[in-house]
Amino acid sequence: MYGRLRRDLAPHQFVRVPAHLAVGDPDHRWGRSPVHYVEEYYRTFLDLLDHATASPRR
Repeated sequence: MYGRLRRDLAPHQFVRVPAHLAVGDPDHRWGRSPVHYVEEYYRTFLDLLDHATASPRR
């Protein structure tokens, strides 16, 4: 999926969370799964997204 997106989008259009945070949370409320990440992953993702979509300051 990401390989296909890379053909259409520029690198700056991707939000990259550090790999060490892409860890499944064994205590996730929806159960153990490789895509139910630790809480720090989600916080970091939202911070990066806020930064990427922030309006330039005047």
